[in-house]
Amino acid sequence: MRVLLVTDYGYLAGGAEVIVFLLRDALLQRGHEVKVFSTSAGSAQAQILADEVCFGSTSRWRTLLQAANPLAALRLRSLLRAFRPHVVHVSLYLTQLSPLILRELRDSPTIYYAQWYRAICPVGSRLLPGGQACPHQPGLACYRQGCLPLRDHAPLALQRRLDHHWAPQAFDQVMAISHAVAAELRAYGPAYLRNPLVCHPGTPLVEPRAEMDGRPSVISAGQIGRAHVCTPSHANI
Repeated sequence: MRVLLVTDYGYLAGGAEVIVFLLRDALLQRGHEVKVFSTSAGSAQAQILADEVCFGSTSRWRTLLQAANPLAALRLRSLLRAFRPHVVHVSLYLTQLSPLILRELRDSPTIYYAQWYRAICPVGSRLLPGGQACPHQPGLACYRQGCLPLRDHAPLALQRRLDHHWAPQAFDQVMAISHAVAAELRAYGPAYLRNPLVCHPGTPLVEPRAEMDGRPSVISAGQIGRAHVCTPSHANI
């Protein structure tokens, strides 16, 4: 089987990317043909591990690219024609690749694997600036509540509109990484996000850690830059 994995960043930027590349390695070990498609964003800081790369940027103008990245759409169109995947697995696409890639996926069996809240929250956290859970639908409230500066609100409003238009045509199945993400998608997402399947990511098998020798200590972190060591008899964590 030929599998195309699509994600915004082609290096190990965080847990989402770790999951993508672990999935690639596991599928390759089972004899499948697999390619990862990403952008070049962040390549100055880390080695790009993706197989196919298009333009991306982490500059202050990145929100324009998030709304519409035509270079990503053109590169993906070429890759789909050459690779002819049996299935496309989309992980992250709203912080670099943009909804323009969804037009190219309409004729390919495609899964969207939601690993965070980005499809229903422009900052991805569903938290207001004060740390409270956001009770609002995405839209003008994102600006009014101080989550987005004015310069970002307009392009991300366009992104949301394009996403809502093309995603239902592109995604044959929506999956969520956890029940918590699935619940938020159902509560705040458009129709195409409201019936996700929950699929927890796999993790590599590791050998059990050897038993600790001697009396163990407990470390608790307090203020940034400070830590203290204490024994279990007076631990305050």
